Amino acid sequence: MKTTALWLGSSTLALRWDRARRAARHIRGLLRPEGPEYALDDVHGLQDVIDRGNFERMGRRLVEQGGLALFVREAGFRDPDLRAHLASLPADTLGGAFSQFLDAHALELNIDHGADASDASALASYAKRRHRESHDLMHLLVDLGVTPREEVLVQAFTIAQNLRWGSCLIVLGGMLKHGRSHREPALLGPVLRAWRAGRRANYLLSVEWEANWETPLDELRERLGVERLGRRGDAFARAA
Repeated sequence: MKTTALWLGSSTLALRWDRARRAARHIRGLLRPEGPEYALDDVHGLQDVIDRGNFERMGRRLVEQGGLALFVREAGFRDPDLRAHLASLPADTLGGAFSQFLDAHALELNIDHGADASDASALASYAKRRHRESHDLMHLLVDLGVTPREEVLVQAFTIAQNLRWGSCLIVLGGMLKHGRSHREPALLGPVLRAWRAGRRANYLLSVEWEANWETPLDELRERLGVERLGRRGDAFARAA
């Protein structure tokens, strides 16, 4: 009931209609069977409409898990010198490996201010921004690239940590678009295994990544209980 109230917000019919129309437009973008892959705007736009309550819960859990200091300091990936610092670190560290990952996939740091007029609270805005800024880091931690199938597995992993309806639709749409065909094996098995890996891992939203850039990546994975889905993920796909 509370989630519904957060979603609808104002009782005015016009606002409800606008949110429903925006949600439908972004859902079409996520689930369209042909054409290019979904745009990040569809993901974020849908989350802004239907995941307001979920981001509020993420903020509360972040505080419970010791992440309040991050919120107070406004820590993030927005340091203009961060990219150069990461590039200067050894390749086996979190920061060095992340820099190489970004270069390999022609990505930039995902800087997201997160705040939206419809956010339930400042803490919800922070949880949303923190989640979005660290998303590409999740790909690195679980040892997955950025192909559509790999994105589906990363989303399944993160849903196990933080339920988000927008991400559930990405997984559903990905399974429909990239499921079993004459070229690709089924995704259901790998998705379930990625979800279970997310359940087993420590709560990652509260991790202060900025204090761990120089930590060896494998050591950090072990400390956080994160499984490498990439190397095993290929085996998952072959066995499915």
